[in-house]
Amino acid sequence: MISVAENLWVHEDSIRLLLVPFGLRMTVARLTGGRLWIHSPTPLSSNLRDELESLGSVAYIAGAANGHNISLRQWHAAYPDARLYVSPGIPRRIDLQDYVLLDDSFLNPWFPELTHQYIAGVPYFDESVFFHAASKSLIVTDFVQDHSGAVPGLLAGAIKRCVLEPLGFRGLCTPPQLKNPARIKDKVAFASSLQRIRAWDFRRIIVAHGKIVEADDNARKLFAALCDSLTT
Repeated sequence: MISVAENLWVHEDSIRLLLVPFGLRMTVARLTGGRLWIHSPTPLSSNLRDELESLGSVAYIAGAANGHNISLRQWHAAYPDARLYVSPGIPRRIDLQDYVLLDDSFLNPWFPELTHQYIAGVPYFDESVFFHAASKSLIVTDFVQDHSGAVPGLLAGAIKRCVLEPLGFRGLCTPPQLKNPARIKDKVAFASSLQRIRAWDFRRIIVAHGKIVEADDNARKLFAALCDSLTT
């Protein structure tokens, strides 16, 4: 576990997309009373469980975007007393019991430590993002990604250069799917969601894929530019 700020950690893992390795990051926030909030859980190992136990008690597990569902059942089984929060599309993909939907009607129990915003208007995507006020960190799942890492060799490198990068998986980016206007079903609601996020006073963007965007990288300006590319 890597400390990002006081009461905020990340755990690094990896996945493969068309044989190309990409980073996969889980975020852990310790809330009042030592309760741990887990965002975008990665596969759970015994070592990871030991690290978490040293930090506090797992109380909340958040699968905040439809594509991040692989490890949710494992975590829910390991921590049956923890509350499970998922994006609206996840229950249609995997069998879950006893969960709360992260949508535009969600009543946030973590405020003011964590502020929540559902990105409306994109039903296939259904992402919620969070603002960790104490560390001024914006926590996202797939809405912001960084694919500027080293190019892998041989076949994986060829796939990255010839397939994924032309699709838009390059540098600091939003998901290429969002650049298709047909995917955004309610443009007014979508733009309004982004505007509320942009108003938050964040200085860091913790992404699930790629390098964390730190304050000296002008996190808010970079986020604003990505939003403008989708709404103008």
